[in-house]
Amino acid sequence: MGYTVRDVLKTLRSHAFYTGNEKLLQDAIGQILDAPFEREYQLGPGERIDFYLPGPKLGIEVKVDGSATVVMRQLQRYLGYSKVQEIILLTTRSKHLGVERVLCGKKVHVIFTGAAF
Repeated sequence: MGYTVRDVLKTLRSHAFYTGNEKLLQDAIGQILDAPFEREYQLGPGERIDFYLPGPKLGIEVKVDGSATVVMRQLQRYLGYSKVQEIILLTTRSKHLGVERVLCGKKVHVIFTGAAF
């Protein structure tokens, strides 16, 4: 049996992230994911998501900055691709908690690390 979005969410939520640096945060995520993934996956021209897990068609985007509106537009673009059926936004910014939980008819999961130093 394959892994699920729930499995990935559980793994990410059970880990404490202690950096507000996007590259270091991505590195930490890459080390703890126990499902096959592709990093910096090209969805389309100029559209590159931080992590793509092909099994559940899940994208993971890491954000340490940017307005909620800009982030939401980016997620919406990514969810416009059929390759992405759900997306996880892992963020260090509480302002991103306002991101809508459904975009393009697809689920958006937000994980707030609270580690914005």
